[in-house]
Order: sequence, then structure tokens, then C-alpha cells
Amino acid sequence: AGEAWHLLSERMRMPVALLDARRVATLDLSSYTTLLLTGGAYPAAMAEAVKAWVGRGGTLVASSSAAAWAVENGLTPAMETRRAASRDSLLRRVSYADLDATRGSETLGGAIFAATLDTTHPLAYGLPARLSFFRDSGTALFAPPAVPGATVARYTAAPLRAGYLPANRRAQVSGAAAAVAVRSGRGRVVAIPDTPTFRGFWLGTSALWMNAIMLSEAF
Repeated sequence: AGEAWHLLSERMRMPVALLDARRVATLDLSSYTTLLLTGGAYPAAMAEAVKAWVGRGGTLVASSSAAAWAVENGLTPAMETRRAASRDSLLRRVSYADLDATRGSETLGGAIFAATLDTTHPLAYGLPARLSFFRDSGTALFAPPAVPGATVARYTAAPLRAGYLPANRRAQVSGAAAAVAVRSGRGRVVAIPDTPTFRGFWLGTSALWMNAIMLSEAF
């Protein structure tokens, strides 16, 4: 949240309010145009309030683990979660002492993935056809939704540029959605499973994230 706040408040000089996620379900959100959810844990209780607010015309931009939260709570169209098929059988074969290390090998942390962008989409305005996405945590991967034109970016067939990618997850990353933008009622939802504003210097995807804020009404 700090790096997202810094980009908006300090670099872009845009006023931004920091809300306690535990209070969102009971707040009057009508004075807000855009809700930005970054990495972290979000209560299921706020999902219905956010969904109703989006339906009335709000824009939700969910990144990192918040993108998975949005998918799991029905804020985006049905999106298939891609999981390593061999994970359960692998865990059954390891000892108790090795469980944590084996589960850790499933996390896509500290990896840079190449993705191709639909440069005709408003959210890709000013961006190249190929962009590097940084993932610093999480395991969530999603197949592109069936909604026409909803997939703004998807990982390439061989996406790993740097970092660690478990062998049994390579097929799941290949072609998975890296950025999705959909209409919901009168509003919009943008989901980016990675960390677009990583440490304040990942400029390419920071521009994509800013486009999601500034240009979402164009689609």
C-alpha cells in the first residue's frame, strides 16, 4: 500500500485516502470514484459492499493478492484458477519436516514474467506490445476470461525473464492472464495478479496501473 500511495500522492500529486479494510463494508463509498486494493488480506464481508459500489459506477483496481480476492469473491467474470496438477500428490510423498519447503516451492515469489499487451485496449495506451511484470509473492494464476476484449495482457509462452519458477508451474504461467479489465454494472473492475507498482521503480507496469485509474471509463 505504501508504494501505491507514494506513486499517487508524492509523484502524481493526486489526493488519495487510506481506508481501513475492516471498515469498508460499513462506509459510505459514494464520494469515491476509484478503489485501489493492493496486496494483503481483505475480509469477505466487504465484497458485497464493493460489488454494489462498482455496480453504481465505481472503478475497482485490484492487484497482487487483492486480484485473487476479487476473483474468489465474484467481482470479476468466472476465471479459471490455474494450479499445479501434481501438487497434492507431491505433498503426499514428502515427510512432515519437508512440508513447509515443498509448499514454499509453489510460491511464485521474486520472479519477472514477460507478457504481451493488447495495445488497442485503452489501459495499454502509450505502452509497448511487450512488458515485464514483477511478482513478489503469491501463487494465483488465472486463465484469460471468456469475455471478449477483457484480457489486457497475458504471459508469453516462455514467460520467465528472471527469478524462480517451479518446473511444475511453467505450464500454468504460460498464456495466463496478467491484466484483466471488465465492466460490472455501470462500473469497472481491473485485476492485475502481479505487483505493478513494485518498490516505486517498476515503471512499465506502474504506467499500466495508472492507466487503469485514469482511463478506465474509456472501455
